[in-house]
Amino acid sequence: MALLPDPDPRQRQHVVISVDDHVIEPPDMFAGRLPTALADRAPTVVETDDGRQVWRYEGREYPNIGLNAVIGRPRDEWSMEAARFDEMRRGCWDIDARIADMDLAGIWASLNFPSLIAGFAGTVFWKSDDLELGLAVLRAWNDWHLEVWAGAYPQRIIPLQLPWLADPQLAPEEIRRNADRGFKAVSFPELPAQCGLPSLHTGVWDPFFAACEETDTVVCLHTGSAQWAPIPAFDTPSRPSPPCSRSTAWSPARTCCGRASRCASRG
Repeated sequence: MALLPDPDPRQRQHVVISVDDHVIEPPDMFAGRLPTALADRAPTVVETDDGRQVWRYEGREYPNIGLNAVIGRPRDEWSMEAARFDEMRRGCWDIDARIADMDLAGIWASLNFPSLIAGFAGTVFWKSDDLELGLAVLRAWNDWHLEVWAGAYPQRIIPLQLPWLADPQLAPEEIRRNADRGFKAVSFPELPAQCGLPSLHTGVWDPFFAACEETDTVVCLHTGSAQWAPIPAFDTPSRPSPPCSRSTAWSPARTCCGRASRCASRG
């Protein structure tokens, strides 16, 4: 599958910070990051009988939806079909290539949400059947994001952690621990009750938000992180509008935001 040629670099006239981008997690991201007793149960990329590549975790499959990684492909090839890594532009999952693409697009800094293997707010992990495994996998995702994805270019990638929401008492402790090691933001589901969690009106999450305020951790709400999206009517026509990776800008939402600027500058 051929990708389109690189565009000409855009002239950078403003400090552009894109705050709704995504990372396609590479197949080796969990290697060596879980305790030995749990290592063989980490999420793994497998080949299906029909030639697709999907993540497998706790007996379930999580594909790389094609619309998550259409950058560089002709528009008539955009689809919801699962994509292989060799069908994606390398910047989807390789940090050096991502920075090169950001340079092409004139983007200075970027905040990256996960793909379906984690869920936009880590939902897959804190809803694991085995919560000990889920916590280990979520911590491994955070470790990789901080050390590899954001750590390679600390001035360009804003470190975004996934929260551990299966335990509202442990959640604020994780916020403080992660803030101490360099995380600037956290993804939180926009409708926790939709995920089977206590609602925002119960007070259960007050310690979590207090920890975020105390550590100056920016709380990011990504539509769909609660595994729900508003549909006006059952017959609403579908129009592809991928949330990420659809141009060298990596996102339809490129925002110059004072708070995000402080996140990037503190990196």
